[in-house]
Amino acid sequence: MATEDTFDNWQHALSASYEQLINQFVTHTPQLLGAALMLLVGWVVAWLLSKLTISLFKLCNRALAGLSQRVQTEQTLQLNLKHARLIGKTVFWVTMMFFIAAATSSLGLNFFSDWISSLLSYLPNLLAGIFIIVGGYLLGNLVQCHGKSRCAVCRVCASRSRG
Repeated sequence: MATEDTFDNWQHALSASYEQLINQFVTHTPQLLGAALMLLVGWVVAWLLSKLTISLFKLCNRALAGLSQRVQTEQTLQLNLKHARLIGKTVFWVTMMFFIAAATSSLGLNFFSDWISSLLSYLPNLLAGIFIIVGGYLLGNLVQCHGKSRCAVCRVCASRSRG
């Protein structure tokens, strides 16, 4: 008799646990589907932005090549394609972080979304620093190439005047 009561108690406890689990799953299914849909949309947007970034990088490369031809340098200014891919991946993951923060917030995981938000709030300062460094690098290369071409022109003019 005691084993039957214990078995009934276990059976009742397990069925109550499963019932509670199913009720919670049904209650949270719309939130889970919304978060999954948000992550899927985020992935598509991040992928598109990544491809756009790489295309803009290639366009800048062509513009720099045209600029170096107009300045008449022997050495062309070019950006490395590996850097374009790295920047594209960075854009992808930063965009995904925005969507992950939104998805976790919709699930009620505010501690995680707050942490991502604080991390992303530092991003404008980081991007400004990166743009300043890249701009200085490109300007330095342009000045270097322009200086070398002027030196070459001066050497040609000096050799003509001597001869």
